[in-house]
Amino acid sequence: MTKALLIFGILMTSGLAFAQGGLSRQIRSSASAHNEKASQGNSANQTNDNINAFPDNCEVPNQAPFPTDLKYYQNFHPSDSIFDFWCKAQGLTGSGKYVIEVGTGDHYRFVHSERFSFDGTPRLSKRYLAKIVTEAIQMDVQMSRDRAAITPMTVFGFPADTKEGQRAMYGNNQLLLRFEGLEIMGTPFSVTGFFSNSDGSLVKWLTGVETPLEFLVKQRVGTLSHETVIAVPLVFRSMMLYSDDAKLQYSRDELVSTLEKKYGKYKTKPGVYTDKSNGITVEEGKDNRGRNYIKISYGPNINGPLDPMMSNDLPKLAKEAIEGHKAAEKTNIDANKGKNPL
Repeated sequence: MTKALLIFGILMTSGLAFAQGGLSRQIRSSASAHNEKASQGNSANQTNDNINAFPDNCEVPNQAPFPTDLKYYQNFHPSDSIFDFWCKAQGLTGSGKYVIEVGTGDHYRFVHSERFSFDGTPRLSKRYLAKIVTEAIQMDVQMSRDRAAITPMTVFGFPADTKEGQRAMYGNNQLLLRFEGLEIMGTPFSVTGFFSNSDGSLVKWLTGVETPLEFLVKQRVGTLSHETVIAVPLVFRSMMLYSDDAKLQYSRDELVSTLEKKYGKYKTKPGVYTDKSNGITVEEGKDNRGRNYIKISYGPNINGPLDPMMSNDLPKLAKEAIEGHKAAEKTNIDANKGKNPL
């Protein structure tokens, strides 16, 4: 394994294409001790009322049935929000730490980590996750000197003086939530969910269909400073189970045979299973320390019917905003043509 986290690797040669990631249980993205300390001592003095929009429980809504009997691990689902994933992970058992990282492409950086001990009953609410993610990302933005950390909606074509054009989103468009130390068939695994923003998630946010995380940041332009509300609209991309633990030698054969027994009819080549909507890949090998590992990835196929990135609605919404803006300008001018005439 390399230290770079590879997400959205497309297995074109396998006949299966879906977003997936790879990481060692022991690896975390490079981050300075200063960043880690800062994330632990976050901006608690700032108010984020949006946090209260998320329930103080861990209930998961009803989700559509899978298209076939090819399903994800346990009850994880392609429509999971980061909050659903958070609650479902707590339904497993094990102890260790969970880690939140953000990034773009294959580059991630640490923003938050805490210890956990799960007994199979969810006890940490969605609101709690909203608080820690909001404050961690808020601090990340404030500490970052990279203007790309904030993406105004004007880059998608929305006029600057429209309601949509005055909004912005968090520019690090990928987030992972990893639980290190969950037990699967008696062996410690890391369970990771990969999330990103998409045209579809932006549309749902801008039209009010879904409420994403939002936070307030102070920006400085020249000598002036102002506060901006930033949103983090995310969708599920994939999940991964990974272990390089020594106990794997006792459970590896049963893990592989269980997958083969359940999904053998969907196999397209060794270690690859797909029903054209979702896919599972199994990768085995030795890491850079010579330890055996297994990586099992689940996700919707890219360009498939469940691909969350497939949406043509954002350009349409921008076009509607432009047309509405022009119509409002014309109406305003027509209403004032009688003032101070030639």
